[in-house]
Amino acid sequence: MQSTIEVKSLTLKLGPEQILNEVSFSISPQSKTAIIGPNGAGKTSLLRSILGFHPSRSNVFIDGERLETISAKRRASKIAYVPQSVSAMPAISAREFLQMSRYAHSTLFDSFSGGSEQIIDQALERVRLEISVDKLITSFSQGEKQKLLIASALCQGSPILLLDEPTSYLDPSSEEHIFHILDELSLSGHTILLVSHDINRAALFADRVLALKKGEVCYFGSAPQFMTQHALSELYGSSFFLLPHPERNIPMMVPR
Repeated sequence: MQSTIEVKSLTLKLGPEQILNEVSFSISPQSKTAIIGPNGAGKTSLLRSILGFHPSRSNVFIDGERLETISAKRRASKIAYVPQSVSAMPAISAREFLQMSRYAHSTLFDSFSGGSEQIIDQALERVRLEISVDKLITSFSQGEKQKLLIASALCQGSPILLLDEPTSYLDPSSEEHIFHILDELSLSGHTILLVSHDINRAALFADRVLALKKGEVCYFGSAPQFMTQHALSELYGSSFFLLPHPERNIPMMVPR
């Protein structure tokens, strides 16, 4: 089976600092993969390198095509990206912001294709922001901005989703709702690659875990099988309690 994302020997230096070193892995279509690791391990840099945001010595393939041969518009039709946060947002409404997310579907004569308004309305309703459709996004809370970024990815309509800590500003109920959406997208054929600091959530959600430490891959495999004392202490340099989940056959990590 052809990989949706394939990374071969990705090495990234930013200035004098080596961020990623010989990172290789492949992501199967319709899979859910969580990137985990301590602070500074290179998780966000890896996502941004896959998107082509960082110049790197690498071989990155999307659906079998080398990344640098894919135009910006075609990349947008293939991959949607949800950053952890955006430092500055324009003083426009939520609807106007999401209209820009339809860039990959625009033509020379039309700013976006037919049906886009319905897609925008559905995305806002899906993330529970429909009452804020005409609000200026500069007035949004951090949690609302995060939901808007997720809605933007939904509007983009791309089959691959890359998400960087997509629920870090959300309350538990909203977090549960967003992961329910991601599960639905996976079942409908999307491929999902996300960064998470919540190891328990990653193990419950993902099929596979990619663990980074000091810019190198130290584990890539089954998410449930990663949840061992040895693997966790090797990655984080600390020991943890592991307790059984009350409903699923997956150990959960608990601080000592």
